[in-house]
Amino acid sequence: MYLVPLLTLFQEATTRVFDDEFPTEDFRDLWVSLEYPAEEANYPGLWITYNPTAPLQVSGIGNRGYTEPAADGSVRGFTKWRFGGTVTWTCVAMSSFERYRLADALVEMLAFGKDNPQVSEFQATLDSNDLIGLQMQWDQFTLSGPDESQGTPWGTDDILYEISVSVDCQGEFASDALGATLLPLSAVTVTDFAPGEGPADLGVPSATVPEPTDWQ
Repeated sequence: MYLVPLLTLFQEATTRVFDDEFPTEDFRDLWVSLEYPAEEANYPGLWITYNPTAPLQVSGIGNRGYTEPAADGSVRGFTKWRFGGTVTWTCVAMSSFERYRLADALVEMLAFGKDNPQVSEFQATLDSNDLIGLQMQWDQFTLSGPDESQGTPWGTDDILYEISVSVDCQGEFASDALGATLLPLSAVTVTDFAPGEGPADLGVPSATVPEPTDWQ
């Protein structure tokens, strides 16, 4: 429900940085994908993966929200969820030096996005999306590798070079149980009700709203 939108968001944000105006000519219109780079045209490129490291859990206790009434007066319930994990960009290249150059460009995108206008599109894209509220660990990155392997998916004996850059993140989203879709976070409002009272202004009977028994 949230993994595909989350990964697609990272892909879109990264692609907007490595566009046809990227300062380093070799990395303009860079191949950025969620799939393994299986063709020679994918090199150099970035392969994005995500590893959940925290439980997927409901935000708060008894967390339940309702959409505003539709034209027919009906309302739909939703739940806010929290998640945490690590997003990894694997730099793939046909030479060792190119691999390190690409890793440096990636670190620049992650570390200096707020100060460098040439790579600011990455953080701006993450912040402006309205389906996933995302917080990145901007102060700490993990580099793993480098790795080399002989033999390519397209059947040659060339050596492929990789190095990965990982960043921890956490966030939340609101799920519409009826449609199994994500709701815009800007449309989510929180309203307090006294015990036993329901959101009458939304047309939801009080019986459908659980009373708080173990918390104040």
